[in-house]
Amino acid sequence: MGGRPRGSPNRIKADLAQMIMNNAARAGFMQVGEDGKRIGTGTDGCDGYLLWCALNEAEILDDGENPDPYGMHDVTPNGTGK
Repeated sequence: MGGRPRGSPNRIKADLAQMIMNNAARAGFMQVGEDGKRIGTGTDGCDGYLLWCALNEAEILDDGENPDPYGMHDVTPNGTGK
């Protein structure tokens, strides 16, 4: 039979995880352009991207039991989450 040898790690999973991390780092903290499209700024890399997700796309991080489990709210200076 073809495929990877029994007991060897799944290489696709590792490659996919690396691609996700690389692109999150490239995107960084997102901004919304005048046309309403999201623009990756690269600011703060992965940390910036995850902060943006927490502020703007909380349902990604929500487990469904508590809509605000960590008391996350808009902490940006202008109160817009941008």
